Amino acid sequence: MEPVVKGKNLEVSARLREQTQEKIEKATRFLDRITAVEVEFSELRNPRASDGRSGVEVTVHTRHHVVRATASAPDPLSALDEASEKIERRLKKLKGKLRSRPSHQGNSVRSLASRELLAETLTVEGGGKPEPRIVRTKRFTIQSMAPEDAALHMDLLGHDFYLFRNLGTEQVNLVYRRTDGDLGLIEPAL
Repeated sequence: MEPVVKGKNLEVSARLREQTQEKIEKATRFLDRITAVEVEFSELRNPRASDGRSGVEVTVHTRHHVVRATASAPDPLSALDEASEKIERRLKKLKGKLRSRPSHQGNSVRSLASRELLAETLTVEGGGKPEPRIVRTKRFTIQSMAPEDAALHMDLLGHDFYLFRNLGTEQVNLVYRRTDGDLGLIEPAL
């Protein structure tokens, strides 16, 4: 699969495109279900840093999953090395999970048990800081899945939370990573 290579605030050279293709082919060899790969290089502008930093975001699309990794380094090649290592680890993890688990459609008994294990309350503590404001809005399609699948998607995307429709309850739930490393599940109480 040939990756789509883009540049944001910089021009991507032919040499960097070739090296990107080689690294991505090596990192994605573990999974044969890949439908698309996008690589975006960017110049990170930080007024505190005297030297420019390069960032890269690698997004791998499969039929049912999106795996993403980001990295930054002093030069684009180093950032690409770091991001390709991350994406390789995440794809290996996905392949292992796909092999070890059967299909989760109609698995409401299992999702009920996992809800009991993952149910936690989320506390919000004030710190005397100014009130935050909404600066960005994202829209996306919410997929129906078991909480375990939502946790897998969250890990593959590298996020701390994941919003999904629970197969067992047909309600919108949120899986999040707790500070102790475990996972939590937020369910609405109607």
